[in-house]
Amino acid sequence: MSRSTTSIRRIVALGLVTTVILIAAWLIVDDTDRDVGAAPAVVIDTSGERPVFTQPMMPHAMPELLPEPPSNAVDVIAFDTSTTSADPDAGSAADGEVALRVVDEQGRPVVDTAICAVTFGTGDVLQQLGFTDDAGLATVPLPRAGLALEARQPNLGTSGFIAPADLRRQRNTVVTLTLRPDVSINGRVVHADGAPAAGASVQCRPQHEQSRPRGRVPALTTTDANGTFALLVSPWIALEISAELDGIATVPMRVRSSRELVLELPGRWSVGGLVVDGDDEPVAGARVTVWRSVPGVDIERDGTERLTPHRIDVLTNRDGSFAVNVPTLSEYTVMARVDDDPPSPDVRTIVDDWTPHATVRLRIPDASEIAGRVVDEYGSPVPDALVFARPAHLFQPELDPYGPTAFTRFGQAQDNSDRDGRFVLGPLNGAATYIVFCRPDPRRPDRKVVVRDVLGSTSDLVLVASDDNLRRASWTGEIYDETSGLVIAAPVITLIIRLDDIVLPAGLSPQVADGSFVIDSLAPGYDYRLRVDAPGRSAFQSDWWTATIPGRRDIIRLAPAGQLEVDAGEPGVDVIVRRVDDAFGVDGTVADATGLAGRVTFSQLVAGTYEVTTVREETLKTSRITVVAGRLARLAVER
Repeated sequence: MSRSTTSIRRIVALGLVTTVILIAAWLIVDDTDRDVGAAPAVVIDTSGERPVFTQPMMPHAMPELLPEPPSNAVDVIAFDTSTTSADPDAGSAADGEVALRVVDEQGRPVVDTAICAVTFGTGDVLQQLGFTDDAGLATVPLPRAGLALEARQPNLGTSGFIAPADLRRQRNTVVTLTLRPDVSINGRVVHADGAPAAGASVQCRPQHEQSRPRGRVPALTTTDANGTFALLVSPWIALEISAELDGIATVPMRVRSSRELVLELPGRWSVGGLVVDGDDEPVAGARVTVWRSVPGVDIERDGTERLTPHRIDVLTNRDGSFAVNVPTLSEYTVMARVDDDPPSPDVRTIVDDWTPHATVRLRIPDASEIAGRVVDEYGSPVPDALVFARPAHLFQPELDPYGPTAFTRFGQAQDNSDRDGRFVLGPLNGAATYIVFCRPDPRRPDRKVVVRDVLGSTSDLVLVASDDNLRRASWTGEIYDETSGLVIAAPVITLIIRLDDIVLPAGLSPQVADGSFVIDSLAPGYDYRLRVDAPGRSAFQSDWWTATIPGRRDIIRLAPAGQLEVDAGEPGVDVIVRRVDDAFGVDGTVADATGLAGRVTFSQLVAGTYEVTTVREETLKTSRITVVAGRLARLAVER
């Protein structure tokens, strides 16, 4: 499996719907100033691991249109990436203990492995909490908040960081930690003409900076006289590497393997221009963002192929001018903004052999507001109601490194109504449309009023917090085994919502008890779909349902699962299985590698037609086969 993991991840990623990354529900895009020439600071984790849609993956970009988590839902874990000074009490057992089992990459237990309390990011060891016994087992105290736990064995590597919050959820089980050795990365930094860049600083950063890193981030290093550098990188963390020399930075490259990296300092091509306000006066200190365009692709609707994002941020000079060195001949998208005010319309320009230094003119629009009142059904004002405005169509903030999204273009705002029920939402783009919603009762966050397609310059919006406007739909049902007729006690239920023809996980953990489930707080008028999985049984997928009040009830019977055995004739062949008639968007693709006998078996498949792709040294071969519920299908694939 390890020989061609990269192949699996690349191909699976190309076939998956773009997923939504955890975004704080109440935050606006961070606009912290950056220096001219600084490397992009907004990045995406594209390690290729298949996402598991659970509550923390809820697309908070538009929670108003999605079902609310129940009041007893587990809170999203706050990632603490701050470094912590050495503390002799780092391993205090005040929060209890955790049982661990440490294994190597073949799953064999490892003796005398040190279990350490470490700091996130640097991986500095603050205290050794214990060692594994002859069975690879150890029981150690939980490290305090702000630290991490890691298993270390000099000959076999490390396990990667595990946060105390993650360990507490598994305190009643034995947590398995797998050791993997560090990866050696060699690279070169060169100038635009190919000459070695001696003395360039080489920096590593996590690909997903908003998350807690799972491994050590290498310290800053510099290139030698030949422009070369070498790093030992933890396999447990997805990194981006960039270099800088004399204020000019390379485009960050993602670490995918131990191959040699070549980082090229730009200089031959540029995008520049002028930023002005509504009166054509130059704007100093405006942030200008330059994206390398993806021609023919709607970033938000189509997603990307998860290539390295090419985004650069600079600040305008005193005269409103700016210049950005770009890494290659291509089309670029440019946008400017000042603080939290609406940005300029994005402009596309082409850098080619005829125009190596493209210029654009960007105009910052005047800020607008949405103002109005919150009243009850009798017209009386509702004070202290929470009111929000967000772009009227689906946006995915995690795609911002690839190009301007609706979130980037239009922003969002919030306010609380005063004692007269009045509110003001801004600054917003007066030419854009937004969804406006309010929660009149903080004790009942699931009850809210939603108004769509509100112009960003509206001054007389009235939100009526009546019982009819606040009611929500629900989806209930019971789940049985089709063969025995018995209730399935612990099914796995996934709810999906369809927005702007894009299918997304709704992120809700339904309430399930003895085979009965309840999903509350569905937004009337929006499309939902349900999938149910249970061990040894085929998954159930409902039709699309447009939520109505009071709701819907289903009796679901799960059939026996189908199985598929693929014989590729040799071990270590990557096999990717995708259901052809599955438009659901969750768990539609599975992948594994053949074992020593040259075969691999996929269980719990839904009955239907599957496309099977085998990968041998980057050569793909595709076949089709039908899987029947309760039966084993066999497919032999020739070289």
